[in-house]
Amino acid sequence: MKLLKNNNHKNKKILIIVLIFAFIAGSFYVIDRYIFHPKAVSGPIKTSDTNIKKNKSKTSDIQNTSEKSSSNNATSSSSELTKPYGTLVSNHKPGQNGSDLNMQSQCITTPGAKCYIKFTRADVEKTLPERTTDNNGSVFWQWKIKEAGLTTGNWQVTAVANNGNKTLSTTDQIELEIK
Repeated sequence: MKLLKNNNHKNKKILIIVLIFAFIAGSFYVIDRYIFHPKAVSGPIKTSDTNIKKNKSKTSDIQNTSEKSSSNNATSSSSELTKPYGTLVSNHKPGQNGSDLNMQSQCITTPGAKCYIKFTRADVEKTLPERTTDNNGSVFWQWKIKEAGLTTGNWQVTAVANNGNKTLSTTDQIELEIK
């Protein structure tokens, strides 16, 4: 009878120890998941305007003299909208293997059309601000991964162009991988 009581007492001690360890492990999981890896929320991505102006001037320098002298009244609504393309992200695996965390994105479509780039993961959507394309149909963004609010995981990258009458989009075949 005494042996049975000892076994029962040992089982209670083991159960209490297991429960304590489970509580501690659960606490570490919650802290890691919700404090060190916060959930992403939808919204705009901050960009660097100084670098954008620099890139826009490079694009403008490519135009020949006859293009510069022609009227800039060509509006995108009078032109057929071109499906957007370009280097949607400069690096699909930023920060991996020592790669840069500074990103560059480009959208090329009909001159004068508006374009933005969106990043989607589950129910979260982050966007680079909508911008009007230049006379060559290009628009550039410079931005930083750490300031974008993109959480760990794979993000679908899509360029969206709009000319007021029509909207077209292109999804990058390679997802943006954040580690």
